[in-house]
Amino acid sequence: MDGITEDMWTPYKHLYSVFQASVSNGSGFTADLEQCLKKYKPNFTNLLRNPARSEKSRNLLRNALNEGVPLQGHSRKVMISQDLADEAVILSDMFDLDEVFAVELLCTAQRQQKHHPGLSRGLVAVLLYYDGRKAISCTLRDMFQVVSGVSWNTELPKEITGLVTNYAESLVDGSNILGRLLELLDEMDVDKEFAMLTTNRAFGSKKHQNQVLGLYEDIQQALAMALFHWSAQRGLPRHIAIRLLRQLASRRNHDAGGIMDDVTLIMLMALLYSYDTSILLVAEDMNEHTDRLPIFSDHKFAECFLEELYAQGSWQPPRLNAIIAYSFGLTLASLRHAPAQLQATTISTINRDEMLIDEALGAQVFVFLHSLLLEKDMVYSSELVYSRRPYAHHGTSSIS
Repeated sequence: MDGITEDMWTPYKHLYSVFQASVSNGSGFTADLEQCLKKYKPNFTNLLRNPARSEKSRNLLRNALNEGVPLQGHSRKVMISQDLADEAVILSDMFDLDEVFAVELLCTAQRQQKHHPGLSRGLVAVLLYYDGRKAISCTLRDMFQVVSGVSWNTELPKEITGLVTNYAESLVDGSNILGRLLELLDEMDVDKEFAMLTTNRAFGSKKHQNQVLGLYEDIQQALAMALFHWSAQRGLPRHIAIRLLRQLASRRNHDAGGIMDDVTLIMLMALLYSYDTSILLVAEDMNEHTDRLPIFSDHKFAECFLEELYAQGSWQPPRLNAIIAYSFGLTLASLRHAPAQLQATTISTINRDEMLIDEALGAQVFVFLHSLLLEKDMVYSSELVYSRRPYAHHGTSSIS
């Protein structure tokens, strides 16, 4: 693993392949997975933050034509061409990426050109850059799916589940990775990315353009699914749930045809799961994580969430507040039948359930449900999305 080139692509592809091999082949890969996760902890802690441009690296690049540049895997400085140096500067400026990393990425792209006939080294580098970001985003998505929790059980060996769960908990508790996911989902905009890449002449053919933008959208969706997986298994801390609510209120969430985009749908489902109480309906599904769900363990969760829901004065069309109000009203209603120790944290807001449901019905919530959710193909692509409609409850499922 020490010989892997740090080029914004190779390490993340390696990380993803090790994770997939571990969950596919079982405990025999535990040591490899543990080593890999430990090595790339800083990359998760600083998720999708590039090593930034620096004057030191820029000077190395300026002197590289005469003195060479230090590259990983080479005992001596490597002489590079003027064209390579110029392309590295363009990549560095475009992605706010350390200049030496940009050189490494271009060198890897040159080796990969045989897999991308007709594309220049620079265009391949752009593809690899986004493919690498997709790989680490998908690793996080799949990692959060493996975490033990309340909505599903995995059939993986306990060694793998325990390792991944402990690691994921350290990211959530120690690195605020849920906040980082919300930050990225708020920042990422495919139209702005398209404009930036067009300005920098980073597109080749129409096929290349579609590949790059497809990777960018895959990254967005993987990040949203990571948030969804954590919420479905563990709920969301109050401050994260409220922040997600605010983002949904202000998010431009539909395409030109007025249809909600997939990322917004996943974010909405993550919010609905953040206060889901349907596990109370199936006693055998309750486990050690049930009492720790924020809706039960945080005595301010329900009260503060309700206040924040009413505080959102304006919503981007299509308005999602009716769906959220209806769903939260059902949550409060279900708590009337919860064990006393679980009711205690929401006693001051339980009696608002009928008001929320009536207001949602007055806002034609079922019309929104049909037009915004039930016509979306993605709703039916995941059992966990389909079963968490605001008027339905789910049981614990199993994944492998």
